[in-house]
Amino acid sequence: MIKRLLLACSFAAAMAAANGTPNFRQGFEFGSSGDTEGWAAANSSISADGGLLTGSVTNGDPQIVRTGFSFPGSASSGLLVRMRSSVNGGADLFWGRVGADNYAAERRVDANYTGNGEFQTLFFSCSGDNEWNEQTMTRLRID
Repeated sequence: MIKRLLLACSFAAAMAAANGTPNFRQGFEFGSSGDTEGWAAANSSISADGGLLTGSVTNGDPQIVRTGFSFPGSASSGLLVRMRSSVNGGADLFWGRVGADNYAAERRVDANYTGNGEFQTLFFSCSGDNEWNEQTMTRLRID
């Protein structure tokens, strides 16, 4: 079965305060056809068009990744992602930071989603995580 994942332009309101209100914005609009705005895929294929980043799984452990960030974890308690899927599941957010610019299990949080085909907003809560708080993020990966 091919799992299809769509990320909407509200991926743009990425960083959120504890109450879910965005307080640090890094926008990803995906408004230009073919422009994934620096996001790349591993074990999946992605494309951008019409305000959506769409993808299909090609192998186990599909990922979308982006490097080149430099934002303070203290400015945000987590990440909002608006998405839809055809199957129920869970997503993991991994990050790299200054001094540890790689992905590792100790820099991971998760969120669950339903596969009803409707858009939903996932909140990856990072507040209280010593690998996030008072750190400068350099990369993000969503599995």
